[in-house]
Amino acid sequence: MKRLFPIIVVLFASFGCSKDKDTQNPVILLTTPTLGQVFTNGASIQIIGTVTDDKIVNEVLVRVTNAVTGAVIIEFTSTPQSPSTSLNYMLGANSGIHYRLQVIAKDGVRNDARVTVEFTCN
Repeated sequence: MKRLFPIIVVLFASFGCSKDKDTQNPVILLTTPTLGQVFTNGASIQIIGTVTDDKIVNEVLVRVTNAVTGAVIIEFTSTPQSPSTSLNYMLGANSGIHYRLQVIAKDGVRNDARVTVEFTCN
């Protein structure tokens, strides 16, 4: 038994704990649209921002819905597989719609970040 103890300790030290645990959520920086921004009918709404992570951005979901009805207006999913990615999407503004933009980012171990911004078109 005394001979097995050093082997067990070495195995535990090698496999029992990981030094590279990813506990940090991705970071979403949304430049536009801004909270409460008002667009005119027919204007182009640009969705611009960045998503970063200390390891890897695995998945990004960009969803725009009608905030009143919940109807999905646009939805994009990307799988950048890199430490950072840019957001650059566009949609046309329609009069009388209260929009809700959600950006959800996940890293390689499924840590996630979420940003929600509401804006309107008159």
